[in-house]
Amino acid sequence: MRYAHWLRQPDSPDWRRRRERLTTPEVFERVFDLLRTKVGEVLDQTEQLIAVLHTTPFSACVNSTTTPDPFAAYGGSDKLGELLVELSTARQVHCLCGHQHSPIDVTVNGVRVLRSPVGYLHGPPSDCAGKAEEALGILTL
Repeated sequence: MRYAHWLRQPDSPDWRRRRERLTTPEVFERVFDLLRTKVGEVLDQTEQLIAVLHTTPFSACVNSTTTPDPFAAYGGSDKLGELLVELSTARQVHCLCGHQHSPIDVTVNGVRVLRSPVGYLHGPPSDCAGKAEEALGILTL
């Protein structure tokens, strides 16, 4: 919010309206609507869909702690997951995601979710190549 401003009416002749900002949910809705439109343009051309997201599309894939942490950011969006489930009724859908540092390979409501992170790069620099090789995987379609 401090550095990125999504303006509601950036071309308004009224300078006050030009400064009005969209809320985070409003930004998400605009980006989500654009995503839905773009995906819709290619659906007839594919039997499989691979979604690549930074965060997970299902809350069931979020590593939660036993004690709620008020400062922990949620790791994804269930709304993205709902879209992928909807798309999976007519095609196979895979989702490659990240954000969290633990691997998963699960199927949630017909959508295969894969996360194969490098993890936290603690230790000497020589360990980085080994961790990357360990996390490397191949998705066979």
